[in-house]
Amino acid sequence: MTEKIEPNLQAKEFNSDKERLEFLEKNIVEHIQNAISKFRELFQKDLDERIKELGIDPTTQQQSVKNQKKG
Repeated sequence: MTEKIEPNLQAKEFNSDKERLEFLEKNIVEHIQNAISKFRELFQKDLDERIKELGIDPTTQQQSVKNQKKG
């Protein structure tokens, strides 16, 4: 899934290159954090749907995994 990033930066005047780069860095970090958050949400949704399709009870399954680790 490829996402095209549209530049939506407001026309802004910067006093220095450093200020401009800090602004760009902040926007890139925010975009990456949003993408990670979106990915986690989609992954969890897909995982929940798959668990439901397979008829797995997540609470029972967790207990089984813990018991296997102890044994």
